[in-house]
Amino acid sequence: MESAPSSSRQHNLAINNEAAVLAVFRELLEDEGYRVSTQRYAEKDLAEIVTLAPNLTILDYMWASDDVGWSLLQMLRMDPRTSALLSSYVPERFAKSPNSTSGSNK
Repeated sequence: MESAPSSSRQHNLAINNEAAVLAVFRELLEDEGYRVSTQRYAEKDLAEIVTLAPNLTILDYMWASDDVGWSLLQMLRMDPRTSALLSSYVPERFAKSPNSTSGSNK
């Protein structure tokens, strides 16, 4: 597969508190030809996300008992500059590193 020039590729931003999940998003999306930015926490403000100008934001808004992700999701939905949004929740059991020695698949 030939890559499009980075300026013409769709830009996706993945925000998740799990490095392993971000790595999966990056690998999958880059393999499909997308330009990918990642952020480990959703403590970034809306202005910073708008500056990145992603075409799509993939946001894990279910972080423990915090409502940081949920609040950011609501702000992104209300701002017309960030209208393309996919919110996701990846259960911990699926976010394990491929090198994990856990044998259970609960």
